[in-house]
Amino acid sequence: MIIRTDIRPGDIGYLIYLHGVLYAREYGLDYSFEGYVATGLGEFAKSYDERRDRLWLAEDGGRIVGSIAIVGGKIE
Repeated sequence: MIIRTDIRPGDIGYLIYLHGVLYAREYGLDYSFEGYVATGLGEFAKSYDERRDRLWLAEDGGRIVGSIAIVGGKIE
């Protein structure tokens, strides 16, 4: 397993997909939750500032298996 912080084409869309299938399976949520996640991650992608924001992606065998995002951290 590796952890990376570079955002590549397809990463944001794949995270939206992962949220959709996981929360449907675990909590019975429908496609509207996926839309909610898409809105937030879309805004993150559009306003991403590498000095203030961070996205860590866990990959196993080249496949994203987890993530953590920090938005708008304080610059000192």
